Formats: sequence, structure tokens, C-alpha cells
Amino acid sequence: MRTRRAAHAGLGPREPFALQAPVVTVYGLVLFGEMPDIWTWIGAVVIFSSSYYIARRESGNARRPDAVMSDTAG
Repeated sequence: MRTRRAAHAGLGPREPFALQAPVVTVYGLVLFGEMPDIWTWIGAVVIFSSSYYIARRESGNARRPDAVMSDTAG
């Protein structure tokens, strides 16, 4: 359901990841009075950065006409 909404809204492949963490943080702060500690922020940065990197790399590979899927099974 979220993917369809994102497609209709014109969001790219990275935006749902980028929007989810801040929204959940605000919900936690408003509903429970919880402020994330430093390790939560570090983990969020690692997850966001890796997701962003993979999405950029894959979108670049998809645009190349000579892109070939490599066999990683052996």
C-alpha cells in the first residue's frame, strides 16, 4: 500500500526511507515523551546511508545500457 501511494505521489525510490525515521521519531516524542539516544541516531544514519548508497548504485546500473547482472552464486 505504501509503495502505491509513493508511486502516485511521484516519490523516488529513496524518499519513503527518508521520511519514515523522522515521522516515527516525532510520534515517539509526542506520544511517549521518548527522545532517542545517540546510538539510535547513529544506527539511523547507518541505515539511511546504506539504503541511499544502494538505491543510487542500483539506479545508476539500471540506466547503463551495458549493465549486466553479475552472478554472485559462484
